[in-house]
Amino acid sequence: MKDKIAVLEEKLMKVNLKLRKYNREGINPRKARAKHLIEIGALLEIAEIDQEDKGMLLGYFLNLKNYNAEERKKMKIVGDILLNQRKEDREQRRKLIGEKEIQELLELSKEKNIFETIVNDFKKKLLEELTIKEYRIILDKYSD
Repeated sequence: MKDKIAVLEEKLMKVNLKLRKYNREGINPRKARAKHLIEIGALLEIAEIDQEDKGMLLGYFLNLKNYNAEERKKMKIVGDILLNQRKEDREQRRKLIGEKEIQELLELSKEKNIFETIVNDFKKKLLEELTIKEYRIILDKYSD
């Protein structure tokens, strides 16, 4: 019984420390919790297990404690690699085209009506506003 009380007191102490941290930093605990839960949900979605049975997922998470440090380290490495790759892909999709790509599109526009796609599909008026992703879509669509 004393062990259970000690565990609960330790948990209470951790919660109080978090609350003090939130208050010190001006963070709303409810918003922080909501953000945390959204991030966890996003991870489940990325892993494509967000539609799994809740009991199965909980059992899996409870079993996670049984992995040794080496197994956990390997899982973290795999997860970090995927998260970094997704971040790089997202940044690449947002990156705007440069002079080289603009010149290539201008050459392509002499033969094909690429501006119809630029205006209608991407809602852009200037080549300089195109992202790398949109640039690649245009090349795929109009290159022979």
